[in-house]
Amino acid sequence: MSTAFLAFLLYLALFYALGVIAQAATTDSTPKIRFVRVSVQKLILRPQTRSHSPEYLRRLADSLLQGQLQPVGILKDGTVIFGNGRVLAARLEPKITDLWAVVLEEEISEREFLRRQAVENFVRNDLSNMEKCKICVNYAKSAPDMALKDIAADLGVDGSMVTRWLAWEKCIEAVRDALAADKITLTAMYSISQLPQEQQQAALDAALNGKKKPQKSNGSRIPTIKIPLANDNATGLVTVAGDGLNWEDAENLLKEALKSVRAAKDKNLDPKTAQSFWRDVAGG
Repeated sequence: MSTAFLAFLLYLALFYALGVIAQAATTDSTPKIRFVRVSVQKLILRPQTRSHSPEYLRRLADSLLQGQLQPVGILKDGTVIFGNGRVLAARLEPKITDLWAVVLEEEISEREFLRRQAVENFVRNDLSNMEKCKICVNYAKSAPDMALKDIAADLGVDGSMVTRWLAWEKCIEAVRDALAADKITLTAMYSISQLPQEQQQAALDAALNGKKKPQKSNGSRIPTIKIPLANDNATGLVTVAGDGLNWEDAENLLKEALKSVRAAKDKNLDPKTAQSFWRDVAGG
């Protein structure tokens, strides 16, 4: 990579960094910055919500050997605001001794530090639902009296998303783990969070059972199987639909439905609430 081309890329990267800083700024004044080279060993990393796999960091280190496309953002003391992944990757590669960095000269509060870090993270598309929840919860804790609409404005996101992300803190550990493993959607997690914690495990079980899919087997298949039912108290029609069904498919689906109904019934969930969970999971 030529020196001129690398300089051009760094010039573009500076504009990216300034854009992030400007989005995070709380006033109309232009932030005071310096663009410098800094030793990777002198940079200070604080705990991050985002996690990086060893494979990702290795690929990033290989990329940095070809040239750094984006500077890291740091405070005067070397504390990293954004670019933790680049710093961790650089430390894996002995040939990388320093990095380009944008230094913010101003003093900022803990809340402002978290806000700028959150804004930089939210402009990315690779954050998981769990990571977004943790980032939002951590920022909200930095100013407990802040209104939801103000949190949304600070982070540059929709207010309805803030409500869902903050619901993470109301959930039991099993629900959080299910969200982290992508076993339930953010909408399903939010629905469960509205229940008392002693009822959340049952709601989670109902949601997880409702998401299971039957295994298909050979045989004649049709798109819909309708089963009329009746007893002394009620009559009804159970419909099983799918992308080509046979009797084994229908039997498996009905077994899963019965498990979901029993799980909801055992924990005294009303039909309307259980139906909401199953609909959220099916839609997610």
